Amino acid sequence: MKPNFMLLSVTRFAIALGLGGLLAGCGWFGAKDNIEPPSPLVNLVSGFQTPVLWQNNTGAKLKGNALKLRPAVHGNQLLIATPAGEVESLNLDNGASLWRSRLKFDLTGGPGVSEDLVLVGGRKGDVVALSLSDGSELWRVQVSSEVLSAPQAAHGIVIVRSVDGKLTALSAKNGQRLWVYERQVPLLSLRGTSTPMIDGSTVYAGFDSGYLSAVNLDDGKPLWETRLSQPSGRSELERMVDIDADLAMFKGVLFITGFQGRTVAFDVLKGEALWNKETSSYSGLAVDDQAVYLSDSQGYVQAFDRYSGRVLWQQEKLQYRRLSAPALVGNYLVVGDFEGYLHWLRKEDGQFAARTETDKSGLRIAPIATDKGLLVLTNQGTLYLLQTPPPA
Repeated sequence: MKPNFMLLSVTRFAIALGLGGLLAGCGWFGAKDNIEPPSPLVNLVSGFQTPVLWQNNTGAKLKGNALKLRPAVHGNQLLIATPAGEVESLNLDNGASLWRSRLKFDLTGGPGVSEDLVLVGGRKGDVVALSLSDGSELWRVQVSSEVLSAPQAAHGIVIVRSVDGKLTALSAKNGQRLWVYERQVPLLSLRGTSTPMIDGSTVYAGFDSGYLSAVNLDDGKPLWETRLSQPSGRSELERMVDIDADLAMFKGVLFITGFQGRTVAFDVLKGEALWNKETSSYSGLAVDDQAVYLSDSQGYVQAFDRYSGRVLWQQEKLQYRRLSAPALVGNYLVVGDFEGYLHWLRKEDGQFAARTETDKSGLRIAPIATDKGLLVLTNQGTLYLLQTPPPA
């Protein structure tokens, strides 16, 4: 048992039962003997350069709290949220500040961006909508519990996922509650939630119980739901099947991956699996015309055929390096690790092509590919825009 990479969310009932001691005994807290050492960096004979186009010390220090405050890009604006309660808009061309809003509570989810809103969530369930143009506060409401993923908005409706297993729909105009969809939360889960996805008139969401649900955007009525993985094992720890990674939609097929579970391709019209693979991931995946790419819980990077799920390649030389979700950049797949390195892998075979060093605080947030370059946010809060290699 070697899950040394993520904080846990435990209910008061679990603490009363003494599960804290159980977790420590299994290597989650303080049991260093059970932690596998990370793989050493491989020697690269040659590789391309990725010059820094600009960098900005954003103050978005993620530290050890496992937050996924991933920047969001909207046109030429780059939106940043910090745990200390600041939301800032930057010019993507040069990193210059366009506006900054200071909120008086800790931010734990966001930013989400719609056509004219910037949406963030907090530790006590606060949800705030800011104006995309100038950062002024438009409305503020409170949902049932902590928000650990970015609120999403479409067609005048904001969708918020909270840690108590609820999807809450709010009016984008004034924050009025429209409906609530709920799934039961297991006794023990990873600290984090998958970001809900809005596609047309449907909301897709993964839950800590391993369920994937599709609900109607207008009224919250369930369209279909399916369990990605069945819990197994004797302990609550072994039975964890959280869906914390974000979903990916590609040409009408929904791709999803879970912790101690499976990676699945879903036909969203029928709510049926096209293929599945036994995997374990909490970070996420990326998809293109040919393949589905995944960073798994051990630090393996894998590529599956998009149509059949057949394994195309597996890169094992980043084991236990606590990888971010992958990003697709031209002919390459890019993942970050706990020491602040970006690893550039060839999409065709998973072999190493280059390595970029940032600061030593580590890279938890997945890099973001833009038409201006590759955005990278370190755990210390430094934001880089890197020049990407030209297409081969």
